[in-house]
Parts: sequence; C-alpha cells; structure tokens
Amino acid sequence: MKLFSLFAALAIAGFAAVYSRDLYEIMALDAENRADFNASAEYRRAIYLRDDDKTNRYRWIEALLRTERYGEAIDEASSALKEEDDVFLRRVLTMSYYGARDLKKAIVNAVVLTQRERNIENFLLLGDLYALDRQDAKALKAYRTAYAIAPAETAIDKMATILAERLRKPKEAIAYYETHVAERGCSEYLCSRLASLYAKLNDAGGVAGAYKRIYRFRPDLVIGEKIIELYAIDKDYKSLTLWLEETRFNDEILLELYRNDKRFSEAAAIAAKLYRASGKIDYFALNAMLEYEAAKSADLDLAKRTANALEQVVAKSKNHVYLNYLGYLLIDHDLDAARGVEYVQQALETEPNNVYYIDSLAWGYFKLGRFKEAYALIAKVAAKEKNDPTVRKHHKAIKKSYEQSAEGSQ
Repeated sequence: MKLFSLFAALAIAGFAAVYSRDLYEIMALDAENRADFNASAEYRRAIYLRDDDKTNRYRWIEALLRTERYGEAIDEASSALKEEDDVFLRRVLTMSYYGARDLKKAIVNAVVLTQRERNIENFLLLGDLYALDRQDAKALKAYRTAYAIAPAETAIDKMATILAERLRKPKEAIAYYETHVAERGCSEYLCSRLASLYAKLNDAGGVAGAYKRIYRFRPDLVIGEKIIELYAIDKDYKSLTLWLEETRFNDEILLELYRNDKRFSEAAAIAAKLYRASGKIDYFALNAMLEYEAAKSADLDLAKRTANALEQVVAKSKNHVYLNYLGYLLIDHDLDAARGVEYVQQALETEPNNVYYIDSLAWGYFKLGRFKEAYALIAKVAAKEKNDPTVRKHHKAIKKSYEQSAEGSQ
C-alpha cells in the first residue's frame, strides 16, 4: 500500500484526529514528494499553529506560493517579515507579488532583497522584474551587477537580450557575448544566440565564426556545410582554408582552395591522400599535374614522370583536361610533339572552343614546323587572351617563325 493511502486509511479510522507532530511531518513530506502543495500547506500550517515552529511556518508560506495562493502567501509572508527580515521570506514575498501581477511591489521587495543579500540570483530576479515592467535601463544595470558578482552565462544572455531586442543595440550585445566567450568559452546555446545576432546584421563571417564554435561541441555534417556556405558567401577563402586545415572536414574543398591559391605542393599531397583513400583515377591525375605545377622549374625528368602518369590516366579516362595537359607536356618538352598534337585534338573534340586547348594545338604545330597552321590558330587565341603570358610568348615565337618562313618562300 502506498504511503499516502495508508494515511488516508488512518484518517478514516479516526487516528488523524489525534495530533502527532511526527505523523504530520511525514504526511507533509509525502505530499511534497507528490507535489501536492495544497495538502502540504495544511499540514505545515497545522504544525506551526500547534507548535509555533518557525521552519514549518516558512514551509507553509512557501507551499502557499507554490499553489498560487498569492494573496494568502503575501499576508503570511508580510506578517512573518515584521518579526524577522529573513531573505527567504523576502524572496517568497517578491515572487508572490509577481504572481499576483503587482510588479511595483515585487520590484520594491526585490530591491530590498538585493540589499539584504548581494548574490547573482537576487540581482537576476530584480533584473527580470524590471524587464517585465519595461524598465530596460534598470534591468540592464541589475544584470550587469549580477554578472559582476558571478560571470554566469545566464546573466550575459539576459544582458545581451535587453541590448539587442529592447534597446536596439545588437552590436553592443555582440560585444558582450564575444567578450564573455573570449574569457570563458562558449556553450552551444550561447554560440547559437551569437550566430542569430550576427545573422540579423547580415554578417556572414560573424555567423560562420559562431558556427565554428558550435562545431567544436557538435561536429556534424549540417553545421560543417553551413560554415563552408557562409565563408563562401563572404568570399573569405582564407578563413575557410584555415578552418578546413584545422578540422579536415572536407579535403575535396580544401584541395580546390589550395589549387586556386596556387599552393600546389599542399594540393598535391591532398590529392595523393584522396587517391589512396578512394582509388579514383582523377585524384591520381591531379596529384601528377599538381606535383608538376609545384616544381619551380619543370626539368625533363619530371616532365617524363608526369607524362607517364597521365598516359596511364588517359588509358582509362578520356577527360579533356587530362588529354590536353598530357598533349602539351609532350609538345612543350619535345618528348613527342606529334603524339602530343593527337592528344590535344582529342581534347578539342569535347571542347572545340577552348582557347587554351587551341593554344596547345598551335604550339604543337609550331614544334612540328607547321607555321602557317600554327599562326592561324594563335592569332585567334591572342585576340581573345591578350594578357595571358603563355599566349603572348607563343604568339611572339609563332609569328616570328611564320613571317620568316613566308619570306623564305618568296
């Protein structure tokens, strides 16, 4: 039989008519454990009236508050406070006035409470009451005092909320958050709040920074992709690169960032890693080309090794990028210009208007002594790519040879 059922049975039997403090204490505790504070209030009141016990008086008044009998709680707490200005009673009275929708009196008592006991809980309560009463400046002051006593996350969040939502000062709110985060770290909740403030200011970099902190708590796919998207929107590729280097969230994107930044050695290393992990021929090709690009001076041996690697690639993949790259290597290093021209022509079958492939073909014709054909092609390329140094170099050499050959044929 449950305990409260036993008490009910005893009451029916007539035993409850005989006062027993121990029994009432047990019945009050049982009622509190069951969150039946109406019953608890009656038991505590009975003990207090019978034994004039201070502890049970205070717990009776607390039970009145818990059961939202605010008028009774105010009367009893006010009466008890005349005998002793106790901080517990003052807090109950403050909360009872709040429950009774009398904010003015709740604030008056909360002020007294902070004077009697300067702790973070009391100042947070005072700040909350000021905020409810739309006294924002006073609420902010109370929260600041609470934070000065104990720099808790709750206090900084309340301060920032008042600044951002009531006083329309989101940048100041962000400054408070950032200072707290720099000194004491950032929970996922606080970082999320910070991200939302940056978002309201359309500060993609700020949002990304907040999400990066969240990623440390919860390194999942959605957050990682959001960080990449935000940095891309902000075109902050340097910060994105640093984050990807730190987390290795996405090596494929890091590879592309290295390539765009002409960090070919780092890019080649990632391509090799990705090839070992996946066995994809594209990464094998990229590794070969990037190692070639990384060399400050492409010597003949390196050119041969790169060409050999790409020969293996084009045997399996007719990707036009690899065909052109291989063809140009064979042409430019005089390894086999005729075969190089064949590879470039295959690339042009897929990309017939690619000016760089046309440039490769013109260079191949030049190496083969077909100056007229070479000049016809390079003249078109030079008209479109006037500032490309390789195109200018090829155009100059081809034009000179073409003109000399034209003069010699006259």
